[in-house]
Amino acid sequence: MNQQSLRRLIKRFIFGILAGFFVAAIYWSYSTYFHASFSLIYGIMSSLFLAIFFGLIAALTDLDNLLDNLPPL
Repeated sequence: MNQQSLRRLIKRFIFGILAGFFVAAIYWSYSTYFHASFSLIYGIMSSLFLAIFFGLIAALTDLDNLLDNLPPL
């Protein structure tokens, strides 16, 4: 694996992690909106799980082509 592809892989992984944290924040805000009480540890663990899961999906799949092929809004 050359230097260029490794940087691209890391960038996609970081993008996926940020997307995972965004989804986790939405999940957490909905839980407070509907008055569902989760423990802090459960919230942190589920947020980390979602972030790592999204990061791996973004790094291992070609997410750039998927986003380029979406129809314009």
